[in-house]
Order: sequence, then structure tokens, then C-alpha cells
Amino acid sequence: MARVALLVTVVLVLITFALQQAGTSQSASKPAPAADAAPEVMVDPFSMVSKMVVKFKPLVGPEAEKFLEQVDATAREPVERIRAAIVAAEIKGPEAGIERADSLAGALTAADAPGWVRDLDAEAREALAADVRTVREIYEGKKDALEDARRDELVRRHGWFGRVALSHGLPNEDPARSGLVGGGGPLVLLLAGFGLLVAAVVLGGLASFVIALVLLSSGKLRARFDRPAPGGSVYLETAAAFFAAFLGVKIVVSFAASQAGFSDDQTLRLAMGAQWGVAIMAFWALFRGVAFSRAARDLGWHRGQGVAVEVLCGVFGYLAGVPVFLAAVVLSIMVMMVRAAMQQAAGGPAPAPPENPILELVGKGGWVPIMLFLLATVWAPLVEETVFRGALYRHARSRLPVVVAAVLTAVVFGVAHGYEVLMLGPVIALGFNFAMMREWRGSLIAPVTAHFLHNATVLGFLLALLHFLR
Repeated sequence: MARVALLVTVVLVLITFALQQAGTSQSASKPAPAADAAPEVMVDPFSMVSKMVVKFKPLVGPEAEKFLEQVDATAREPVERIRAAIVAAEIKGPEAGIERADSLAGALTAADAPGWVRDLDAEAREALAADVRTVREIYEGKKDALEDARRDELVRRHGWFGRVALSHGLPNEDPARSGLVGGGGPLVLLLAGFGLLVAAVVLGGLASFVIALVLLSSGKLRARFDRPAPGGSVYLETAAAFFAAFLGVKIVVSFAASQAGFSDDQTLRLAMGAQWGVAIMAFWALFRGVAFSRAARDLGWHRGQGVAVEVLCGVFGYLAGVPVFLAAVVLSIMVMMVRAAMQQAAGGPAPAPPENPILELVGKGGWVPIMLFLLATVWAPLVEETVFRGALYRHARSRLPVVVAAVLTAVVFGVAHGYEVLMLGPVIALGFNFAMMREWRGSLIAPVTAHFLHNATVLGFLLALLHFLR
């Protein structure tokens, strides 16, 4: 039975990995819209950088011109070029906006047009040309003569950027403008506060990492995990059941949404809601006849040395794993830089920044960020720790040395997430850290605490940042 469960688990993990990577590949290869409406909340790197530059302008004055290089560096797509002209007008004045609009107009009509222009279809090219004319008239002082339809089209296609352009010339205190260009002060405080928090976590992480190594080398860091004897497959089956349910939800939701004619946002909300049903597979051992008290003990759901002690150990364990996590982040960045350099050396275009599914979900607006926060801070720490560190790690540890079992389960944990393969390193590093906490404490309270701390901090910062960047 164990061999069958292992084979099923491996197959399901590979299918999940393939589907997740196929999803990221489709997102990365999807051309940026040139004539579609702007999303409700603009969370792409270009929009976020542009908003910060504009909102910081009242605080730093002429110094804001230095940041225009960052705006230009992140402007990769056709629609971003006209938006860069709007940002330039805000920072350097209307002449800068007109100059960039004229440059864009020349590129759109040139006989030897650049490649990005030749790739546009006729509709997209005409839409960009219309935007150029509208923006140019705004900064020439002809805003009041614009027809309402042209105003609405600019806002529909460019969102925040269109509203900023149409508010040009109004005092910053004007209600029609203050919400667009204001808020730099709170934004600075948020970024400064988060920067201090990151610095404290990094320093605390280095100190905790050194302390953990000293305690480990001196034999004072004793593992409390009760390594089981080899045999049985119920906890390996738990992982298989989890992946089967995860894939099943994807398939059923996709089919039901297509039959009902749901929009992408409706399908997303349905999928996020249905994901809570996957949690039932964490109790697979109960369905297989294991007593509740035995299953809870095996999976690590016990008090350990006391809830308060285990929570504190979770905080310490998370900090001690920060250096490993940061090393994985640096390694992923370096690998992506090498890939980009190789593609450009071969004559190909510079690759677009990797998609971040979490950032995209946060930017959806409405109930989606709330649903995401609950999934990340409640569902993920409880369900994922039960499945990966409770069940799968326990089964792997009965047969493998601690480091091998930790790495193996961390890789499985990583590939279950919808990140591009080159971005999985940090997730795997987190999974490794959580597994080592399970080995150290025996109880799941410590890794659940660490998992919650990481997700709540990162997601909380993103939600606050986007609140100030709306």
C-alpha cells in the first residue's frame, strides 16, 4: 500500500507542478493590453513605481526628477509609454509630457517603426495614437475643450494615470486631485516603518541563526520530534489526498465556471472559496480509522512544552531561518539575472519581470484581498502545516535522515505554489525552515506560528501599500 501511495503522490505532485508552471508561463507570455481597460487596482511594477514618484513629489520637490529614470526603466509595454509621459508632466512640467507624447507619436507613424510598434494591431495602434492626442491637448492647456467621451476613454484605458492627467493644473488640495497625488507622508511612514522592521528581522535573524548554531553544536538544542518506525502509509496518503483535492477543485471550478458563463473574477472568487473544502483532506487519517487523539499526536497537534513556549519557539525559529530565506532570495535573483543576460546575449528581448500571483490577487479589489488574507493567515498555516510538516514530514522522517526529509518535503511544499520555477527557492527555504522547527519542537505550533508571521507580515504590508497607492 505504501508503494502505491508513494506513486500516486509523486504523480499528483508532478501534475500540480506542471499545471502551476503552465499557469505562470501563460501569464508571462500574455501580451500586455494595448487597448483594453485599466484594472481596478493597478499593481504592476510600473504603476507602483509611478504612483510613488508622483506622491513623493510634494515632499521632495525638484529632487523627484531623479526618480524619473526608475519610471523609464520599468516602462516596457506600449500603454506604459504614454503613462510615462503623464508622470513626466507631473514631475518636470507639461513640456516634458508633450515632448514624450510627440516622441511616441513619431514612433507610431514612422516608416521604420520600432519592433514594439510593428507588433501592435491596427486597433491598438489607433488607441495609442488617440491617447497621445488627448494627452498632448491636456498639457497644451486645451483640457476644458475635451469632449466627455475622450475624457472617459482616457480614464477607462489608463485608470489612475488618466485621472491624474485630467486633474493637471488643479491645486493639489483640490478634492479631484488630492486623492491622486497626496498621501506621500503616510506612504513614507509606511515604507520607513517596514524598512525598520525588515532591518530588525534581518539583524534578529542573524543573531538567532548564530545562537541556534551554537546551541546545536553544544548539544543543547535537542530534537523533540518522536521519529516513528517505518511502516504504514496513512500519512503519505494524506498528502496524496490533499493534492488530489487541490487538483479536483481546480478542475471542477473551471468546468462549473465555464458552464455558468462566469467572468474571470467570479471564477477566482469561486476557486478561493472552494479551496477551504480542501482542508478536509488534512483529516484523512480519521477517514482511515485512526483515532482522533492518535492522529493529533502523530500530526504534531499537541501542546508540546506549553502553547506560550511553542509560540515563542516559533518566533525564534522563524528568525533563525531568515538568513537561509534571504540567501534563497538572492540566489533566485541572481539566477533570473543570468537568464536575462543569456537571452539578451542571444539576441532576444529582455524578459519581463516574473509574475507575482499574490500581488495580482491583492490588486483585484473587492472581497478578493480579504479572502486572500484569510487563506494566507488561517488556511495556509493550519492546513499546509498539517499536510506538509505534520503528515508528509512524519512519513518521510520515518525512512530518511532529518535534512533529507526536510529538503524533500520543502521541495514538495514549494512546487505546490503558483510561482515561476526560478522564484520557488524562497518558498522552498521557508518550507525547510518549518520542517526543521517540526523536528526541533515535535509540535506543529512553532511552524504554524512562523508560517502565520511570514504571511501576515508580507501580505499586511502589501495591503497597506496598495491602500496608500490607490
